[in-house]
Amino acid sequence: MRETVVPPTLGLLRQADDVARRELTARRGELTVGLSSNDDRVVDWPVSYLAPACTFEEGVSRAATGVVCVVDHDLHGRLRSVLAGLPGTTASTYEGRRVWRTDLGPAHVALAYVDGPGVCAVDLARRRVRYVTPDVSDARFEAARLVREVLRRQGEHRGEVTIHAGAVRLDGRVWVIPGAKGAGKTTTVCAMLEHAGADFVANDRVHVSARDGGYVVTAWPMTTRIGLGTCHDSARLRPWLRPTTQPVYPQTGWDPVTGLTDADLAAMIPARDGPKVELTTAELVATMGCGAAAGGPVAGILMPRRDGRATGVSARRADLGRTVDLLLEQAFTPDDDAYPDWLGLRTRSVTDLARGAATTLARLAGDVPRVEVEFADARSLGARLPDVLRTAESGREVTHGA
Repeated sequence: MRETVVPPTLGLLRQADDVARRELTARRGELTVGLSSNDDRVVDWPVSYLAPACTFEEGVSRAATGVVCVVDHDLHGRLRSVLAGLPGTTASTYEGRRVWRTDLGPAHVALAYVDGPGVCAVDLARRRVRYVTPDVSDARFEAARLVREVLRRQGEHRGEVTIHAGAVRLDGRVWVIPGAKGAGKTTTVCAMLEHAGADFVANDRVHVSARDGGYVVTAWPMTTRIGLGTCHDSARLRPWLRPTTQPVYPQTGWDPVTGLTDADLAAMIPARDGPKVELTTAELVATMGCGAAAGGPVAGILMPRRDGRATGVSARRADLGRTVDLLLEQAFTPDDDAYPDWLGLRTRSVTDLARGAATTLARLAGDVPRVEVEFADARSLGARLPDVLRTAESGREVTHGA
């Protein structure tokens, strides 16, 4: 039965190639991936969402791995019908999304989402990913994720390490801002954009690599999720709590149509795991009046520690061992619970990746300035941040009262 059904499945997938007439090449440094679709709206979203970390040009480079994202109700229905008759297993993809995984023969895998539309098929031999869905909104979001994921695996193969960190560029160099959840990474990023004249690079994940005797950071492009307290303490971000313009990205935990009342904020701001305002890069830089950058050479490591009991802002040189431990704890290479290698495009062993990541992060911590910054809230940090940055590289301890 398997041999008689699989060829029609692959034939249906090839139909996706035939209808995908709009073609672009996404570039991140030397890395490239082709993107094609049958709907301009599908490719327009990744172009906007992934900028400025990625650039796009018309046409698909021969060197580019392909991502094909097609909106076709009939084709999607036929694929679902055929896959339903094949043996498979339940698996999960990014952010724990459940799929029905079906092997389609040598080096071909289909992933049919269980709780939503969409069928993702991966040709592992040709490094080609096809996505078919009946929904335009679903297609545009998935197209951006797929392009980002393919580029990530290409970078991983070349030695890039992904870490849980924000990043901003100041005077042509990038400050890496790592930390556990709740440490104050986003608050620090936003304060540097608003008060230090920095350009935005990334908020939650960055890629770090050793290059030309130094270290380079590149952005992981995604929305920036900002806590309500940070928004409240920022004159520029505060209007998003009662928006007159609706956010581009779907919000969770609050309704931007009605906004947030004073009572809402009083109840929600103390909750570290409460709702957040989620902005695209374009929205964030427009709001903060700053620029956006794809990355750059590393200036140093800025390790935030938000403590509501703090009476001011203090900065001190960070201990090397503690810095290395933090970077290793926050490394998403090789393991990333939210974004695992769900497409199966990884080309290096987990052991090799772990060893390489440990070496890169240890050397990074030893070679660049390391600064710990303690503060109570976004308002106090923003007021003292320029002073902290001017003295951080000297290695001297700096304390500023509230």
